[in-house]
Amino acid sequence: MRLWVVLVSSCVAAAWAGCHRNRDKDHRWRENCTALGFGDVPPGFEPTTQVMLFPRNRFSSLSWSSFQIFTEIYELDFTGNEIVEVTPSPTPILPTLSVLRLGWNRLKSLPAGSFSACPALTEVYLDHNAVDSLSGHAFSGLSKLEVRLLVRWDPSLRARKDSR
Repeated sequence: MRLWVVLVSSCVAAAWAGCHRNRDKDHRWRENCTALGFGDVPPGFEPTTQVMLFPRNRFSSLSWSSFQIFTEIYELDFTGNEIVEVTPSPTPILPTLSVLRLGWNRLKSLPAGSFSACPALTEVYLDHNAVDSLSGHAFSGLSKLEVRLLVRWDPSLRARKDSR
């Protein structure tokens, strides 16, 4: 039993150890977990982490509550994952999140209140998703939003639109 506990502890530490902790150009604490195969936030990060980079992992959904222990979170990057939905929240959960990168995922719709968990967002990147349903209230409550990048070029969309 004791050996099993040591083995499990070693595996968890090894998975988290693949991330690289440093400071970004603005001296914010950053965890870089690029392409490490994560499908969820691994345990063990410092609650003072301000930037979390998870590009090219296996996240399939975005649960705001997974990040609420990070009281100073400024930026989340999920570029190139498998995220199919952003779950709306009835209340703000990440009041300090300013930058959210969700490009190159599998988002198909953004319902009303998609980003209500993050009222301080100034930048949202949604490029190269398959968004075909966008609520008029998807970005409501984001009074600080400056950049909203929702770009996708798919020739088949034009063909469908032209055939109507």
